[in-house]
Amino acid sequence: MKVLRVGSWKTGEPGAVLSEQDKPIDELLVIYNGEVAVVKDDAEVVSLRDGTWIGEMSYLQGGNASATVRVTRTTRYLAWPKGALTQLLKRNPTMDVAMQSVLSSDLIQKLSGNSNSLQKETEETPAPSIRRDATINSRTDGPAHGGADFYFRLHG
Repeated sequence: MKVLRVGSWKTGEPGAVLSEQDKPIDELLVIYNGEVAVVKDDAEVVSLRDGTWIGEMSYLQGGNASATVRVTRTTRYLAWPKGALTQLLKRNPTMDVAMQSVLSSDLIQKLSGNSNSLQKETEETPAPSIRRDATINSRTDGPAHGGADFYFRLHG
């Protein structure tokens, strides 16, 4: 699949920083397996798990990272250099629409509190354990007609 060829698999060990608040982030990431802490203004706000995107706001809107993301448990993730991904999606409009939909869905889930995340625990609110599946299928005329096949599935 074209989109996988542009990305690379990486592993982050506990303590590794995947993004720094107010600094450029050059990659779009999706957690395959593991856990990271999201820190905003020196306060941990949430932990993210499998199937969650990192850097999606910066990718969609441009600009710097909105938070620091630090690995808390060994994490396997897929990383796409923003420039290479943007070029690929410009050449494949159907894939671009599908990716925009996946990223928008992830943002909506995060904002509504229904993502694959663990809210910071408090005495009043236990951390939820939420699973999510997102599937995007898109098919056009096929490669012979300039179209593209795109299938993206995340399992939380």
